[in-house]
Amino acid sequence: FTLAGWAGWTFADNQKNNNSVDLFNWAVTFAFPDLFKQGNLGALVVGQQPHAYDVVGSRSENSPSWHIEALYRFALNDNIAVTPGVIVITDPNDAVNRDTIVVGVLRTTFKF
Repeated sequence: FTLAGWAGWTFADNQKNNNSVDLFNWAVTFAFPDLFKQGNLGALVVGQQPHAYDVVGSRSENSPSWHIEALYRFALNDNIAVTPGVIVITDPNDAVNRDTIVVGVLRTTFKF
């Protein structure tokens, strides 16, 4: 089992419009190496994309977007792996009442 994470905080000033904003983003990853079979990998990523907090000089009603991702890498052999997954984003673009986005993904990795 592997637990990883990261976070970022950005302080931005718009000198032309005389306003500023603090942006915060983060993610936590849970990974399960050799899940069900040696060489395979299951993972779950949960976090938030950059979200504006403490906007000075602007009025904004927004809700943080959540990024949730699940994947499972199947090692077909030592050189080829297939990784299906799903990504879910709630309140896209930090906008309240926007439909949740669900994206299916499929990645194939070739090692030479």
